[in-house]
Amino acid sequence: MQVSDDTEPESGLNPLRDYRERTLDRMALIGYVVITPFGLWHLSQGNYEVGCLMLIVVATIAYRSYRGYIGHFDSQITWVLTIELLVAMFAGYALVGVHAAFWSYPLFFVIIFLWPRSQSGPAVILLLAVLLPAGFIYFDQATAIRLSITLILFCSMGYQLVGILIRMQDKLENQAMRDPLTGAYNRRYLTKSLQQCAEEERRGFGPISLVAMDIDNFKSINDSFGHEAGDKVLKNLVAILHAKRRQLDVVCRTGGEEFVVLLRNTGEAGASRFAERLRQAVEENELLEGQTVTVSIGVAQYRVEESEDQWMNRADICLYKAKNLGKNQVQPPPLPEVLPAATA
Repeated sequence: MQVSDDTEPESGLNPLRDYRERTLDRMALIGYVVITPFGLWHLSQGNYEVGCLMLIVVATIAYRSYRGYIGHFDSQITWVLTIELLVAMFAGYALVGVHAAFWSYPLFFVIIFLWPRSQSGPAVILLLAVLLPAGFIYFDQATAIRLSITLILFCSMGYQLVGILIRMQDKLENQAMRDPLTGAYNRRYLTKSLQQCAEEERRGFGPISLVAMDIDNFKSINDSFGHEAGDKVLKNLVAILHAKRRQLDVVCRTGGEEFVVLLRNTGEAGASRFAERLRQAVEENELLEGQTVTVSIGVAQYRVEESEDQWMNRADICLYKAKNLGKNQVQPPPLPEVLPAATA
């Protein structure tokens, strides 16, 4: 049971790269096309301050898009871009007057789309509270009204769009990391979890163990009762695993009838006892009406000197040993409970 075959690439070739980031890439492309010619035009007209500001903004957007494409999302770049647009807007008031108000639109775009959602809302409200009254002071009434209406519409629609993108991203991530039949996490998610847990163990956060299990004689269940019965067994098994696990434990489906439970803060002895309770629960509950279904289980605690694949392979070896020794058992077997000594 290898866990590395189904991993996703970590580079910009990753097809599951953040949906919101891909959308921003396309919006940034519009920014390049629109702002760059204006920047060059201002330079040709001798408006060097405005032209340079525009080209610096374009360069910052391009750099951020590149960093996002290769998988690095630097919050510092977002702050730099925000400051640049603020400077461009206020400098524009002094240099070109009312036309500088147009810089407020890319400024609000950056805040709404690039800032964390918990911060963008208050920031937008604060900026609107400053800019809209200022518009009525420095611009004529008709211009101030048009600016106010369009900015409010722009911010409202942008904020709603970001919410849709976030929900879309959450849905895509959920589909990418869960098994559609059982709702358990899939192999891709397990791979990431193994890497994270191995790093936690190296830092001394406590022992971590794997419980690898396989449904005994699952092929005969499908052959005798049909695939719908087999699907029912899989769903019922996952329901038991979720009922028995702790909140911090991870349940994954790694193959047809193969599952893994990742146990944090649990050594091999504790994991073996947990696995034995799972084995008993599966045997005692009818996963399929009128039939006794059992599982074989292998247990392995992570060792700092080994890789994640080696860790998984040790759990598999224990699982195969349980199969070869007659099935419906745990390997290594759980240690007996230690009873307190009787007092005289």
